[in-house]
Amino acid sequence: MRSAHHLKQNMVGIGIYWKYGYYDQVHKSDQTMDVLFLEKIYSFLQKTDIRFEVTINHNPVQVGVLYLAPHVLNTIPIFFLTTDLPENDYLAQTITHKLYDTNQEAKIAASILLGAGGINCWKF
Repeated sequence: MRSAHHLKQNMVGIGIYWKYGYYDQVHKSDQTMDVLFLEKIYSFLQKTDIRFEVTINHNPVQVGVLYLAPHVLNTIPIFFLTTDLPENDYLAQTITHKLYDTNQEAKIAASILLGAGGINCWKF
């Protein structure tokens, strides 16, 4: 994304805003490792008014969009999709919670979101 910006390519990026991202590793009291999912807060992302609906597993899921302006990290414009919205039920909200979720259904839902969501986001 930075190279595309540097080369002045006429393109945008579309990705998923992972609320908890990957995981942080911590030491437990017995000195073994454990994983900890912490909410990631990126204040440099801008909320947008873009909203649309995708169908995942025969259910409507509302999608919101966050924006990363090019000047922030010297990248092309990037839009991040999120389903962590109050109008979605808990299961739909969790689609964009964890990168590398071990649940196969969650992985499939995230892939559907990125594919269908990317097409819908492009319309705006």
